[in-house]
Amino acid sequence: MMSDLPIVPNHFRYCPRCGKSLVLLPDGGRQRASCQACGFIHFSTFSLGVGGVVVRDNKVLFIRRGQDPGKGRWTIPGGYVEQDEPFEEAVVRELYEETGVHTEVQGVLAARNSLTQRDSNVYIVFSLKDLGGGPECDGVEVDRAEFLAPHEFEALQELADVSKYFAQMALETPAAPLTTSSFAGQTSGYAYSMFDIAGFNPHALDLD
Repeated sequence: MMSDLPIVPNHFRYCPRCGKSLVLLPDGGRQRASCQACGFIHFSTFSLGVGGVVVRDNKVLFIRRGQDPGKGRWTIPGGYVEQDEPFEEAVVRELYEETGVHTEVQGVLAARNSLTQRDSNVYIVFSLKDLGGGPECDGVEVDRAEFLAPHEFEALQELADVSKYFAQMALETPAAPLTTSSFAGQTSGYAYSMFDIAGFNPHALDLD
């Protein structure tokens, strides 16, 4: 449920456009950090993350974090999406950077929305096709990368529960197919793409 707490940016108190001080003003039923000089309104802080589940010989690929946050914790590989990066490319990039494994997207397993005081984070988990290579890691950000059988990863106390859940999903449930070439276009100077998941047909939409 949406709260009535004021929307205040965490890392700045001055307008990113003109440098004037931000003040709380009502907008859309909430108090939001706003600039009276140029009209800038800070609506919210959002982030988009991706994770990938790769299965090889009925074993799932996991990494162990070598740095905080989460140092020593086992998770599925993944990371943040860059602002100019499609998320289906981001997950392939993150998997290779963290594990040396080459992959391609097969489908979507799940989406998780996390609400914190810092931001609203959306995390999309993909089922990835194993194209070979690895696993290997840099020994710094990631200090281990391994394919683990179910009885091995289920016994790991340091494995994040949500990663265990996603791994079990990948082994037991087919991922919703993702068609990344269904539709793409440009509106008001911004490029966008639309994706076909679980039978949704974007071609049926009247986009004119």
